[in-house]
Amino acid sequence: MRDIKQFKLTSGEEIVCDVIEWPDVDGDSPDIVVRNVYKIITAGVPSTEGVRYYQFRPWMVYQDDPKLFQVINGNHVIGEANPSELLIAQYFKVMEDDEKDETLNEDDKLDERIQEYMTKLKEAFENNTDKEHKANVIPFKPKLH
Repeated sequence: MRDIKQFKLTSGEEIVCDVIEWPDVDGDSPDIVVRNVYKIITAGVPSTEGVRYYQFRPWMVYQDDPKLFQVINGNHVIGEANPSELLIAQYFKVMEDDEKDETLNEDDKLDERIQEYMTKLKEAFENNTDKEHKANVIPFKPKLH
């Protein structure tokens, strides 16, 4: 059973997350271990009907993989709630959409595409017989992480 919670942090952010481990009652650490953390962002201003629009965004960049865990310092939580059923449904929809996002698979191939491009540039440079052109070009080897 998942323990989905909504937190209001001292920074003013509101987040929704899956709590994996709560702090020990007798422990020294106030840390809360969580995953799938999304901050709730108010989008725009209230409409004429009095309706606000909200968005979910990953709380930390590149931390939207369910296998990754984050730690929240419990001293920075000023409010905690059980999210409404509507909020939970939207939360799971966002996670499902992120898992289906094909651009994530494309990003995994980025290093390979950059390497292929640099190889082609190197070959074109080496095959160029124009000595004057070669003198004006400085080759470099980028470090890919």
